[in-house]
Amino acid sequence: MKPKLRLLSLIAVSPRGDGEPELLWSYPYPDLGLQAVSADGRYAWIGVDLVDLEEGELVHVRERNSLDSFAFSPDGEWWLYTYQTVSREGGTHVVYRLAVRPAGTPEEEEQVLLEGKRGAIILGWSHANLVGILLVSREDPAVELLRLVPVER
Repeated sequence: MKPKLRLLSLIAVSPRGDGEPELLWSYPYPDLGLQAVSADGRYAWIGVDLVDLEEGELVHVRERNSLDSFAFSPDGEWWLYTYQTVSREGGTHVVYRLAVRPAGTPEEEEQVLLEGKRGAIILGWSHANLVGILLVSREDPAVELLRLVPVER
C-alpha cells in the first residue's frame, strides 16, 4: 500500500475578506503541521523546522540536530528551542540543551541556557518573559518556570 501524502499549505487571507488568498508556502510531507507563527508573520513553525514565509523556503533551525521543541518570543525577536546531542566525554551519553538566539541569525549566535541529562519540552513563552519548561525524566519529571532577561541585540 502506498503511503498517503498530504499537502501542507500556508495561505494568507485578509481577515476582512477582501482580496484574494495568497499561497505563501506548500510542501508534500505527511508529518508537518502548522504549530505557530512569529509575531511579525515572517516565520511559521511546522513541527520540525521553520518556513520563511517571505522567501517561501524551509529554514533549518539547527543543521546537525533535530529539535525536541520550539517557541517564538512574544515579540518575535528570539527563537527558543531544545535539542539533544551525544557527548563522548567520560563515556557516551546524551546531553539535552535549551538554547536561544535572535530570530533569523545563524546557528553560531546560539546561547545555551540549560544543559543536562534531562530532556526539556518548552510549554510556552509569556509576554512577561517567563518560559514554562517540562523537564522530562522517568524518575523525577518536573515543570519549571524560567525568567529570561532581555538583552540588547
